[in-house]
Amino acid sequence: MTDFDIFIAIDPGVMGGISIIDKNEIKVYKIPVQTIQVNQRNKKIYDLSKIVEILLEYNNKKVLFLQESVGVMPNQGAVSAFNFGHSVGSTLGIAYALNFHIEQVSASVWKKAFPELESKDVKHCKDLSKKLRKEKKSLKDENKVLQKNNKSIKEKEDKKQNREKIANNKKEIKKIEKELEILRKQTQKYAKEAARNLASEKCPDLAENFKNVNSDGVAESLLMAFYAQNMEINE
Repeated sequence: MTDFDIFIAIDPGVMGGISIIDKNEIKVYKIPVQTIQVNQRNKKIYDLSKIVEILLEYNNKKVLFLQESVGVMPNQGAVSAFNFGHSVGSTLGIAYALNFHIEQVSASVWKKAFPELESKDVKHCKDLSKKLRKEKKSLKDENKVLQKNNKSIKEKEDKKQNREKIANNKKEIKKIEKELEILRKQTQKYAKEAARNLASEKCPDLAENFKNVNSDGVAESLLMAFYAQNMEINE
């Protein structure tokens, strides 16, 4: 592992967190945000001046700065995706300006270092989702065959039954998609809870920071900071 004195990790987003491990001292923060009005609606954005204030004292020190690499989330609109990308780029820009060594890592990679995050509830939801996706694929494959065969069916009654089977399969697929969305949200809920619990176990003195339902971003940033301490760096 490359020699760093300080490890800073960010779980991005307006509900995210910043964690800093400086030798034996650990600090955690919710990402500072401010509320602005856009088209007469309140909108939360990063408070960049306060983020700079948090990070500035580590300028030109031996810092490994780790930020979770992210993509567009399910059902995220274009405007939200753009704003999220802007926030992610802003913190990377601050880290670059402060001469930090920057690394990005996907959630699927850093979470492998913490098997405790795969709780029974999380595993149960994932297993159910896997089963439903398999059923969905089977129904889609069946419809492809039915649609292909429909062209060669001559009897009207057989053709009608074929079309009804295709329609029923489509209804079942939509039903499965709704169930998958519910499971996705449940999985996310259980995963956030597991992160908060693990962060509290690792740093009992900071447990107060992870007790609220919306503090999972802070918890995950702390776990990422611990991950950063042991990650391999290619320079």
